[in-house]
Amino acid sequence: GAPMWRFASAAQISAWTSTDLTVSGCPATAVVATIPADATTAVSVDGTIGVQFNVPMDPATLTAQTTEGACTGSVQVSTDNFVTCISMATAAPTLASNNSIATFTPSPHLSYGSTYKVRVLGTASAPGAGRTLGADFTSANGFSTGAQSTSCVPEVVISQIYGGGGNTGATFTHDFVELHNRGTAMVSLSGMSVQYGSATSMDGTAWQVTTLPAVNLMPGQYYLVREATGGNVGTAISTQDHIGAINMSATAGKVALVNGVTPIAVACPTGATIRDLVGFGTTANCREGTPQAVASNAPAGSNTMAIQRAGAGCTDTDQNSTNFAAATPVIRNTATTAMSCTCTAVGDRTANESGLGPELDFCNLQSPATLTVTAGATSAAVLGTVYEMNVTEAAGAAAAPFAAQVGVGPASANPENQSGWTWTNATFVQQTGTGNNDEQYTGTFTAPATAGSYRYTYRFSLDGTNWTYCDLNGAGSNTNLSFETTQLGVLTVP
Repeated sequence: GAPMWRFASAAQISAWTSTDLTVSGCPATAVVATIPADATTAVSVDGTIGVQFNVPMDPATLTAQTTEGACTGSVQVSTDNFVTCISMATAAPTLASNNSIATFTPSPHLSYGSTYKVRVLGTASAPGAGRTLGADFTSANGFSTGAQSTSCVPEVVISQIYGGGGNTGATFTHDFVELHNRGTAMVSLSGMSVQYGSATSMDGTAWQVTTLPAVNLMPGQYYLVREATGGNVGTAISTQDHIGAINMSATAGKVALVNGVTPIAVACPTGATIRDLVGFGTTANCREGTPQAVASNAPAGSNTMAIQRAGAGCTDTDQNSTNFAAATPVIRNTATTAMSCTCTAVGDRTANESGLGPELDFCNLQSPATLTVTAGATSAAVLGTVYEMNVTEAAGAAAAPFAAQVGVGPASANPENQSGWTWTNATFVQQTGTGNNDEQYTGTFTAPATAGSYRYTYRFSLDGTNWTYCDLNGAGSNTNLSFETTQLGVLTVP
């Protein structure tokens, strides 16, 4: 039959409750879930954080803070009941499901073994008058990140590059880039990209981007990204996990795995957004390795040879020349038997929240909490304190190989699990404290050359490889201690 219309007076409308609105087809605005879900454990430290609403939301009312500290914005995430809040890469969220799911990317990464609660202020609103959330929403339990092990870090790496696809005499019809999760926790590829730059490009104009989908890569799992073809020569690739359109060189180039989808804008990218970087061939002008020279490049590939990471994708010492070798290309994808890694790589590893012997009992950044240092100048003295039973109790500095360092890095990088920090050895000052006989160290650092806001702190190690990272509140294996990026020293470079 014909539709029936019902009209209401202004007085009737003002008296309607949220229940009335729901019945009338306009539900009251509500948070239905957080992502990760409340009470979830073992969450990856490099994941995203989201809020799901029951209705499409007004994007302008969903904001996050981009600087750690006092909580601001309508969507807040905290480890200390909102005394302070962590920062996000952008103030505006990524929206999905008709604007009913808002996702943010923490920057820096989350810390190991920590519990994070999510709060959404009542000012968050769906489009239309009178459709605010109303009361603040706060997750009941929060979600917890996984405890760190001394297994390999970082988790996802570039494990194979083949650029000869379809060329004369090619093994396969298409180029491809293979990823491998060499860590012990699931990792989401959401928000990441594979990017390729020509070997000798000096700016960002040559970087091409393949955006990765929001899929979860399990520990040991491979992920195959098929790229462009140079012709129809070779065996067809039909078991790829994702398809891009990048046409790579077979012999020389640069491939990066990036946290983000914006094309790289420099010849040689560094910093927290670069998860992995491979420069291959004799002419690539950028690579992971020391020295920063062609000698550190991975070898060249060809139409019949790929560049493969050693240990079936497990070896990662941040040295392209020794981590990669030219070999016959193989097709591995998410259906391939997982290759779990045992960390035998040489290099710094995080001991915090590992529950293992390398984690120290206690350490902190003692003082100062803030510094202002001219670009390129040396900082004032920075003090740090450490205690480890049966190691630091005797008078004088702990015996070698015990190590102490003060470091400085970008505000967007967590030193536990992201690159970009520079560390300088610190020296023993004195025994300090009463009863626990801990030790005090002093050190300085060189301020970055670019003006901005940075972070600094201490780290200590029993063996020079496994490091316990410290903060102002204290970190370590003792009860109720954890490392938090909201508690680092703040450096201002004017």
